[in-house]
Amino acid sequence: MIFLASLVLGGLASAQQRPNVLLLYSDDHDFVQVGAYGGDAYTPAIDKLAAEGYKALGGHITSAVCTPSRWSVLNGQYASRNKKVLNLFPAGTQASIEWNTFMMPGDLTLPMVLRDDGYKTGIVGKWHLGVPRPPVVPAFDDTEALLANNMLVRQHCEEFGFENASRVYRTNIDTPSLPPELKYHNLEWLTEGALEFMDYATSSGDPFFLYYSFTIPHSPSPIESLESTQYVTPMGILYEGLDPSEWPESAQPHRFPRSTVRDRAYANGFAGGDFYVGAAITWMDDAVDAVMEKVKDLEQENHTLTFFISDHQSWDLGKGSVYV
Repeated sequence: MIFLASLVLGGLASAQQRPNVLLLYSDDHDFVQVGAYGGDAYTPAIDKLAAEGYKALGGHITSAVCTPSRWSVLNGQYASRNKKVLNLFPAGTQASIEWNTFMMPGDLTLPMVLRDDGYKTGIVGKWHLGVPRPPVVPAFDDTEALLANNMLVRQHCEEFGFENASRVYRTNIDTPSLPPELKYHNLEWLTEGALEFMDYATSSGDPFFLYYSFTIPHSPSPIESLESTQYVTPMGILYEGLDPSEWPESAQPHRFPRSTVRDRAYANGFAGGDFYVGAAITWMDDAVDAVMEKVKDLEQENHTLTFFISDHQSWDLGKGSVYV
């Protein structure tokens, strides 16, 4: 698979100054849809990363499905080295690497190494690397039970090196672990958590590692989420009864409201192909823009490495196949 790795180097202040690391990881995203790769999706922030950094045109990921790809990016090993896979498929037998490469006790991960070297480590978004399915899926308004379920995910992330994991999803949003009323993407909620973490980490004086694991353009439909007037999280619906224009400022961290995505995409050259994907990518680009603006506001532009990578491409371009 072709992936983009943009490095905002600019010159570190000294050889001793350790850079911050941003890992922006999209979900089922084809790079041919991005403007910098000749696509017609409106992606000014991602295009800026490509223009100022590097496009890794020969890059590949280790698997064409979500879980093993994410397992590999966080520990640097081929998915076939996963302990659960090795237990399921002994040496000499045919292995099936799919949604079974969970984090296991004893795994050493990138955030664990960075944390032990003095980095602040944070994750927002989709985990998809384990955590038992909750025995009961609570009602959408049972806040206490929803929080208890989400705490299991946070604790699992913390076990494998993420000190801050306050805004995470156990797995794909449209799986049975959430009630139907909560199966909506909310990039604003994730971005708000990312910016809060970056503020906290920078104020501490330590470098940070942030893994922004996007939930889109994977299903459920990003269009339905964009058009929703509710602020949906895995712990329940916030600001009920309020119009999006009345949400707190912190809950609207993107430069433009989500309600403008469709019009901005068309006004800036989107040719009207698969709008399910086109709108999702522009919405994701808004999140990238907010994160990079925060880097600038914190005066960390010359001290931050930024990588933008897709976990794999869509079903049309090789997902679930041997081609990645």
